[in-house]
Amino acid sequence: MRHALLLVLLVASLAACKDKSPAQQNGIQPDPSASAQAANVLTIVPRVPAVGTKWQETRKNQMKLTMTIDLGLARNSATLDDRETTIEKSEVLGVDGKIVTKKKLTYVEKTKVQSENGKEKVATTPVLGKTYVLAMVAGKPTVTDEAGKSVPTEEEDVVLKSHRAFGKPDPMIDGMPEGAIRIGDDVPKLKKALQDNLTDADDGKERPEFIVNEVKLTGIEKGNEPTGVFSVKITVQTPKDSKDPFAMNATLTGTMKLRAKDGWLSGMELTGPLTLQGKDPSLKVEGKGEMKMQFTNVY
Repeated sequence: MRHALLLVLLVASLAACKDKSPAQQNGIQPDPSASAQAANVLTIVPRVPAVGTKWQETRKNQMKLTMTIDLGLARNSATLDDRETTIEKSEVLGVDGKIVTKKKLTYVEKTKVQSENGKEKVATTPVLGKTYVLAMVAGKPTVTDEAGKSVPTEEEDVVLKSHRAFGKPDPMIDGMPEGAIRIGDDVPKLKKALQDNLTDADDGKERPEFIVNEVKLTGIEKGNEPTGVFSVKITVQTPKDSKDPFAMNATLTGTMKLRAKDGWLSGMELTGPLTLQGKDPSLKVEGKGEMKMQFTNVY
């Protein structure tokens, strides 16, 4: 009976040790702060898209403002609402080192709607619904259709203006910080990378100046694809040398999400107050409103 009791105790002891880590078996208690520290650290491994990589990018911009114009004794006002939506499907066809040298591009949607006092005007674009091949040829970006034939100049201009950075290293990949980033850390390298990315992505005739004031890691989304969540603050303004008759200024805040496994942007949403000021001192023009920017990538 005594031997049976000892056997039961031995089995129970072995079962208890089996559920413990080696450190616990040696009497060392785990440090609860270690797992907490690991949960607060993000390491991004930047990677250039390989041939065959496909994704869909959606960009939405909106500016809503109320403008007033003083003409001597008269004052006129107008409510403006400008909206732009671009949806592009891309497939990488060629890569050289850190540079994508060839890709297929389809404009699923590209619309611009301007509204003044509720009356809308829709701008048309010649690239809507069409597919192009953008490639580096003799060191210069060229645009053809899928069969390799040349395209009309107006279509070529739209494609090249909306892909100014093509044939160069992706600033968001090339400028990614090395090593671990902790929640609460400012990331200066990403400020410069994001600033270059926004500047290259704008396809307007009078392109605004983007100044990224802050990029800070504020959270980490776990799951199959750990993603860093960054708080972002940006100033968008009219360049000093611009010929635009108005000076625009907006202070935008929001979040940006980057995938840890490759550094690719999965989404960004920014919003903030917008002001507009006329440059002609003889004509008092003022505007106040809101600006929104949204980017979403699905890979």
